[in-house]
Amino acid sequence: MKQETHFKLISCIEQLHLQNKHSSWQSCFASTGLNQNPIENCYNNGLGYRLETAYADETTKLKPAHRFVPWVLVNNQPLQEDYQNFIAYICKAYKGHNKPQACKTKSLEINKISAQDTNPRVCFR
Repeated sequence: MKQETHFKLISCIEQLHLQNKHSSWQSCFASTGLNQNPIENCYNNGLGYRLETAYADETTKLKPAHRFVPWVLVNNQPLQEDYQNFIAYICKAYKGHNKPQACKTKSLEINKISAQDTNPRVCFR
């Protein structure tokens, strides 16, 4: 599954959730052209539940504990509200000889989010 299509499916399902149209989620497969069988099978055979439980368990063990989502870590350090700038953090942490292309073209400025930021880009716990 191409990443772009995958994100379109997630976005569609999230939009329906925000509109309180939970039972319409299957319509997102038609709009993205994806086959719903693999996802339904994952849900019905219990694999989805086991994966979700395992990831939730992993999340509760984070140190420091996550305060909101998304909670992005680079080298076990949380990026806090600057998670959208993750490429700069990855490039700064990269120790290899051949820098990835993204590190050559991307501005590597690491932002510090003000405590007075009135437009949070996260969902607090």
